[in-house]
Amino acid sequence: MFLSYTVVPVFVLAILFNFIYVFSDDDNLSSTNSTSPTSINFTSCNECLQSKCYIDLGGACIPINDTTSNSQNSSIAQCFVCDKDDKGRFMYYNKDYCEKVCPDKVNGCYCNGHCFMCFKVNVSMPPSTNSCNLPTQMFDDKCKLINYHVEE
Repeated sequence: MFLSYTVVPVFVLAILFNFIYVFSDDDNLSSTNSTSPTSINFTSCNECLQSKCYIDLGGACIPINDTTSNSQNSSIAQCFVCDKDDKGRFMYYNKDYCEKVCPDKVNGCYCNGHCFMCFKVNVSMPPSTNSCNLPTQMFDDKCKLINYHVEE
């Protein structure tokens, strides 16, 4: 008898926590891979453009899961920030800027996910560029798709 009185409230509480988790609008940034840029997914472009990632950190909002010509109606947008990886190495949005800021000519830049990173040519070769996944499009401030470019 005691068990039946306990099971119902625990079940209801579990369902409540699931709703809170699924529908929370917390946009704390989370990284899916320690060497990839910090990123977070949103259900719409407008939600991405109103996030801390875009406003405070200067991240880029890109469409994902829909690359058709009418992608501004994409169901999912992603904001990512090229900042530092878990080892403290800087990451950059474009190769030209990466090459410009790398300390000297013995360094090169390689693509890692959505970002570029410096590496010493004579010490270690960069990881395979198979992990390169540069976006081709991004959203502007009005959720219109434009060619990807981020000024640093």
